[in-house]
Amino acid sequence: MKKIPAAFLLGSVALTAIFYQSSALASACHHSGIEISDGYLKATPPKAPVSAGYLTIHNNGSADINLTGVRAAFAGMGAVHDMQMSNGVMTMTEVENGIMVSAGKMVSLAPGGLHLMFMGLTQQLKTGDEHTITLTFDKCGDLDVSLPVASNAVSGHNQSSHKNH
Repeated sequence: MKKIPAAFLLGSVALTAIFYQSSALASACHHSGIEISDGYLKATPPKAPVSAGYLTIHNNGSADINLTGVRAAFAGMGAVHDMQMSNGVMTMTEVENGIMVSAGKMVSLAPGGLHLMFMGLTQQLKTGDEHTITLTFDKCGDLDVSLPVASNAVSGHNQSSHKNH
């Protein structure tokens, strides 16, 4: 009978615990009634430093929830931004306190308003590709969502099934 090193066994147990914790958090968002639809990432030309993401957050739960952050492997930094007209000039600012999605309501992140901003891109986002982003919510943690890359809006793309890691 082969002996398995104790370090290997401990590492396996630790990785299993991390996997189940991540799945539990994603499941917590799903069980909180959070659903994502109509999501897509904006295609970029080669070597572009930034891109945007758009989606609709549905809160079918009984408690308000706050989207506090976003991240993606293809970007050095992700943030929630808002665009507003001020004195005839369109301005874009980071939404520092996140986006509140009231119980039973939905919030759309769309061009010209609230949106996800990805900065420090490490690769070109090409139409037809798909990438996973991680949305962070205050009450249920992280939710991984797979989004297609499109040059224009993708209507009817439903993300009710999430890729949990």
